[in-house]
Amino acid sequence: MNHDQAIPSAAAPTATTVPAAPERGGRRWRLGLVLLFIAIGGLAIWFFFIREPKTSTEFRGKVEAVFAELEKDDKAIEGVYNEASFRFKQTLLVDKFVDMVHQMHETLGAFVEVSEVIDVDRAATVAGMTARVQVELEFKEGTTTGEMSFHRDRAGKWRLLGMSVQIPEELQRKADEVKRDYKRLKAPDEVIEQFNQILDAVREGKGAEIYQRAAPSFREQRKVESFQHLLDSHRSEMGNFVRVLAVISSAQNEAHDRSRVQALLQYEKAKTTGTFEFMRIGSEWKLYGYKVVVPEPLLPPEPVGPPDAAPR
Repeated sequence: MNHDQAIPSAAAPTATTVPAAPERGGRRWRLGLVLLFIAIGGLAIWFFFIREPKTSTEFRGKVEAVFAELEKDDKAIEGVYNEASFRFKQTLLVDKFVDMVHQMHETLGAFVEVSEVIDVDRAATVAGMTARVQVELEFKEGTTTGEMSFHRDRAGKWRLLGMSVQIPEELQRKADEVKRDYKRLKAPDEVIEQFNQILDAVREGKGAEIYQRAAPSFREQRKVESFQHLLDSHRSEMGNFVRVLAVISSAQNEAHDRSRVQALLQYEKAKTTGTFEFMRIGSEWKLYGYKVVVPEPLLPPEPVGPPDAAPR
């Protein structure tokens, strides 16, 4: 046998069978450069689209719009509360929110402006996109800092998620005095009794009876069919009403002709809060406000595919 034929030519260490080292290094260098560009691009996207610049006008406007409404009357303050995120209303009752705003006004005076947007951070969570805005605030009595956070709902609207305002050191004593002097009158026993009767009627499906016993202003705002549709929508979303877990707070005004009860409610599929408002007409208390918060889903429902698309 010929010796040259016994050794395959591919095994010979020739220039054609051994790749040149500089070429391999070049590919590694190019790969590293591509990864660097990707990293820089990702950082740029985070900076410009997730982290807002300090001069952000979008959230400056949102913060100023909230404070502008809080400068108005109690109805406007409650409007801010009602338009807030469900999670805001889960952690703070409307009465407490109104009290907090009143105490802020008595301590800091009238709101003037957002003098600077210090920082804006966005974050993607299982509940959706959130944004935390740190600002410098100008009030009549002084300058301070605060935070306001927002949650973007399923329709793309930013809703208030939380807020806080720092009390300057020189106003701390005044803030303590305001807090100590601020006390609410509790709702009378007959209002609490009527509140329980109304929730018993909800559980028994007697919406028309609740409607007929309500104040004239309540009946003028809606027809009995509309009120029954509201109760039906609560049942559809949360199941049947089960019971009142607790009366969280109650209050009445100084004229003793308006009262409000806030309670933690148990439905078959959810726990939530409700606010029930009453007015005195003659010697009787009548329902004129009925609001139950329907929880928001954490995640959008998964699309339903054809039966053969189900995993096996």
